[in-house]
Amino acid sequence: MPAGALVVQKHFVAGDAVAETTFAMKKREPGYAPAQGDWEFLVLDQDLRIEARGPMPLCARCHAAAPSDFLFGPP
Repeated sequence: MPAGALVVQKHFVAGDAVAETTFAMKKREPGYAPAQGDWEFLVLDQDLRIEARGPMPLCARCHAAAPSDFLFGPP
């Protein structure tokens, strides 16, 4: 993915129409976090305010197993 790409996924509680948490990944410039594929991970609250952001090793550890560029599923 090119620098500046943004991937967003909303997580819902079963039976609830409002997303509990939204996770996002922003592809940063080469060298931002080489061990994490230069992705910045973000956690947003229900009002889409940033609760946490950065290379986040916990997110990166799981995404390192993704088949392509730290991403699961398409593209």
